[in-house]
Amino acid sequence: MGRASIFIKHAADYMQDRIDLGIEIVPMKSMEREMSSGLPYYEKYFHEILRQGRIFPPVPLILVGIKP
Repeated sequence: MGRASIFIKHAADYMQDRIDLGIEIVPMKSMEREMSSGLPYYEKYFHEILRQGRIFPPVPLILVGIKP
């Protein structure tokens, strides 16, 4: 699942009043070598949020990174 699709999923649920807050728990870059390739990781999501600014995703969001 791509980065944007995660944010779109949260935004759709938020706009339909199904959620008040999005929570995304993803592995950190340091776990990437222990997992299948192609999985998104915390640093990519975090960078994308900073790059987009406060307009996207248009939902309150908690991003949690986990590491080994």
